[in-house]
Amino acid sequence: MQDQVSNLQDLSVSIHQTATVPGQTSFVFITINNWGPIFSTGYVKLSMEPGLYNLSYSSVPPDSIVGNNYYWGLDSVGFLQSKRINLDLVTVNSATLGVPFLNKVEVFNANNEPNTLNNIGISEGVVLGSFDPNDKQVNPQGQGVNGEINPKDSILTYKIRFQNTGTYKAFNIKVVDTLDINLDISTFTLETYSHPCKVSFLSPRVIEFFFEDIMLPDSATDNRNSHGFIQYTIRTNQSLPFGTQIKNSASIYFDFNEPIYTNQTLNTITTVGLEELEYLGQFFITPNPAKERILIQFVNAEFPGVIRVIDLQGRIILEESYEKGQRQMELDIQNLSNGTYIIQNKNIYSNQSNFFIKM
Repeated sequence: MQDQVSNLQDLSVSIHQTATVPGQTSFVFITINNWGPIFSTGYVKLSMEPGLYNLSYSSVPPDSIVGNNYYWGLDSVGFLQSKRINLDLVTVNSATLGVPFLNKVEVFNANNEPNTLNNIGISEGVVLGSFDPNDKQVNPQGQGVNGEINPKDSILTYKIRFQNTGTYKAFNIKVVDTLDINLDISTFTLETYSHPCKVSFLSPRVIEFFFEDIMLPDSATDNRNSHGFIQYTIRTNQSLPFGTQIKNSASIYFDFNEPIYTNQTLNTITTVGLEELEYLGQFFITPNPAKERILIQFVNAEFPGVIRVIDLQGRIILEESYEKGQRQMELDIQNLSNGTYIIQNKNIYSNQSNFFIKM
């Protein structure tokens, strides 16, 4: 079946934030992208940790403020266009060191869209005292000192932050990142960045991000614009045994100076959260990526519905119905071209989507 989904829309949002330190300014950068083939409208909502910040600057004034929630209307965003909102948040002097925070940004499309997985961005961390502005973060952070995650947390989001704390602008910046052996290098996806950069593989597991002619000002001259960042996603290898540790760190080179080494992130594969996770989401896809067949497992198939495979141009490639109470469905994908597809699960009460990769 090759019907055209004429109204396929896909807005996404991401958030980057510098460190949260009592009495200091945390710079926040929100980016909204339109990946759909038509114009999209809607609004953006930022939910900040209550009582932790005071807003001192916004490049786009909020249309409304309700408590710790800030709202911006989105005019028409064109295909492959992006919009950015920059904020200065001053952390209250009374903030307690080590206390965790979570700031969430959401984009709401005025029309339905099949992929809502990228409509939420999260910035989480802890309140810091003295800190190194050059660091690396992973989401999910996991639980405890070992960063415990379960096998279904298969997509890791890494963010590398850097700042020019020297005495003059930086002409070129290079970030070198060595990927853990337990990460699937074929699934690496650069999501967002502060400045244009060239990405290259120095070896199968060593990635270089090169910011040529970045002209990054020093912090004393222009603190807000002295920061930069990279954010990417990557999947863990399939069927990792419990106890597997995934470590990651990066090296940052400012011009001809010696490298600055970031902290090391750590995730450990465990059974944490598996029981609760069984009740979240409507369906799971395994394996993913896949070559010949995929198995769709329904968490709660209380109503009959339909499964659709949609390509990124909005065409319905496959469509199969399922009955009430059906727990799983197998789809033959051998004839699909290699690439990324959307799985849409639709019944009279629900319309949820997920991605899978055909190899």
